[in-house]
Amino acid sequence: MAKYILGMDIGGTKCAINLARVGSHIEMLDRVCFDTNASQGFESVKNRLFEQAHYLLSKNDVGLRMEPLKKHLTAIGVSCGGPLDCRKGLILSPPHLHGWDNIPFAQMLAQEFSVPAFVQNDANA
Repeated sequence: MAKYILGMDIGGTKCAINLARVGSHIEMLDRVCFDTNASQGFESVKNRLFEQAHYLLSKNDVGLRMEPLKKHLTAIGVSCGGPLDCRKGLILSPPHLHGWDNIPFAQMLAQEFSVPAFVQNDANA
């Protein structure tokens, strides 16, 4: 069974989500980009990130673990400017994302998509 991953890049001006198949090499399958509109606040940006991630999965027939499909998402990685607590999956308070204070983003993604999720500083990702 093929393994699929989502990669999210959360920036102050734009966000991008990539879908890739992982095997002997990583094959990029699809991508969406959109303006962050950070001034609209955390909930608005989070909702668009989740909506666009679901869109990519559906468009490419990749299901979640709870769905009886042959292709499944296995993990999500997030790149975001700091400060972060990568071990806890927290976005602490990036200056370009006002209102993103102590956000347990990895946990939110794991709950929404039923897969492990990880947060990493964009300079390291």
